This record gives sequence, structure tokens and C-alpha cells, in this order.
Amino acid sequence: MIITVTMNPCIDKHVNVDRLELGQTCKALDEQAIIAGKGVNVARTLKAMGRQVLCLGLARENDREFLAKDLSEAMIAEDFVFEKGSLRVNLKIHTPNGVTTEINNKGSSVSPQMIESVAEKILCVADQSELVLLCGSLPVGAPADFYANIIKKLRDKGIECAIDTSSTALSNAIKASPVMIKPNIDELRHFCGKKLDDIDAVSNEALLICQNYGIKYTIVSLGARGSLIADHKNVYIAKAPDVSVINTTGAGDAMLAGLAVAYTRGLDAKSILQMGVAASGVMISKQPNEAFDYKKVRTLLPDIKVIKYI
Repeated sequence: MIITVTMNPCIDKHVNVDRLELGQTCKALDEQAIIAGKGVNVARTLKAMGRQVLCLGLARENDREFLAKDLSEAMIAEDFVFEKGSLRVNLKIHTPNGVTTEINNKGSSVSPQMIESVAEKILCVADQSELVLLCGSLPVGAPADFYANIIKKLRDKGIECAIDTSSTALSNAIKASPVMIKPNIDELRHFCGKKLDDIDAVSNEALLICQNYGIKYTIVSLGARGSLIADHKNVYIAKAPDVSVINTTGAGDAMLAGLAVAYTRGLDAKSILQMGVAASGVMISKQPNEAFDYKKVRTLLPDIKVIKYI
């Protein structure tokens, strides 16, 4: 089983419109609301890829029933801790030409007691997992070293963690030595304080992070330029998948799911990157309301060429 942790989940409200013009009235064609947040999104893809998954984290009491129903319908197990209040609502506006405009809310603050309750929950059930994925932003009021402390405590129990977050939470987590990190290029620049204007610079930095912080794999997504994976000795690069890009929302979450599936199968660095890129490619080539199809990942895999860079 893989555990995903979502500390700042949300309700994603998807609205399809006939057009979108600033300052004008636009017609909504249809809408759909689902429970989301990075860890929940990763869990949905993991489930579609045939993995048993458990969602943990901190949700809100007013939306307890909706969360339970939505994840139950997706056949995803959950064991959230519930704070008073309501989940933040993010608006995803989709136009017929495939462009998505997102308006994301940061959400309200949480109490120290609830943060501690989540930490206790994670430590209590993590023994059941092959890998714990710590995903997304921290809510207002959560300490910036929350993920780092979880990583250290789980490592002491012999449990592996991967992290996909940003800013100070990512910096602290890297120093706690998870087995895998997945920053994008901007997040990597923020961590190292360098411009990283070319592939050489990015590759060298990813390699140094693995060597300096005891991280097994550093995966960096470079957008249209592809992605790379570094271990303690080598760097491998994969070009972006050759697919028709319909919607890039959720591409990073699908990539993390693919990386996690490959890692827990014991595959090598090249194969881990290949699976992550293929999963991301399937995500960006589907409609927002279309189900993720694992068969398409397997079909796309042979087309993902991974080459040794260092």
C-alpha cells in the first residue's frame, strides 16, 4: 500500500464555459466539484494504476460527508483528521480551446492540536505502507518543518518517504533526507538560490542534492524540455512525451504517482523516470473530466526514451 498525505486539501470546482473574456459575462455549460489537493490527486492516479492507496491528512468538518462520499465512489480509502470549518474551494475554468484558468485559495488557518493529531495518525498507520508520499502545500498555521519532522520520525522507523511540495517546506524536507523529491525547475531554483539556466546546471544541482543530503532520487520536471532523474552518480534525461496537450492540470501529480509505482516495484532510475513521464503524458492528453487510463500509460512507455546525461 502507498500512503498519500494531503495537509491542505480542497474542493476543485470545474466549470466549462463557452468563452472567457475579462470583464464580460460568460456562460457556464456545466460544472463538477470533486475533493482534490495534491495528495488526493496522486491517490486517484495511483488507484487508476492498480495500487492500493490510503489518503491521510487534515480536512474540514463541514465537508466531511462530501469528502467521504467522493473518495468512496473513487474506491479510495481515507482516514483524515477533521478540523472545524470548510475546505478551501479552487475554481478551474475550462474553455473549448483547451485553456484552463485556475483560481486557487490558500484556505484558513489550523490549530497546533490538529497538526499534532495528523502527525500521530501518520506515524500510527505508516507501518502498513511501502512508501509515504507527502504532498502539496501546508495550511496556514502549520510549522514549516512539519514534513521534515515526519520524514525524520518515519526514517527512524525504517519507513521511506517521498516529498512533493515547495518553498520553505521543501527546503526543510530536503535536509531531512527523504528517499525521493520531485521539484520543478522554479522550486529547485528557490532551494539552491541559483539561476539554473541550462540542463548542465540543473543536472549538476540535482546530483549534488542527492550526494549532499542522502536522497536516493531527485526528479526535476522541466516543462516542455522534459524531465530528469539524478541519483548519487548519474543523471538521466527524458524528453517530454509526444502527445497532444489538452490540459496540463494535474500533470505533476500524475508524474509523482508514476514515479511511486515504479519505485515500489524496485525498478532502476531510468525506468522510474520513464514511468513518471508516461503517466504525466497520459494526464495532459486527456480531457479534464475524462478518467485516467492506465492502459495508455503502458502503451506510451516504449515511446519514452531515457538517455544517460552524466
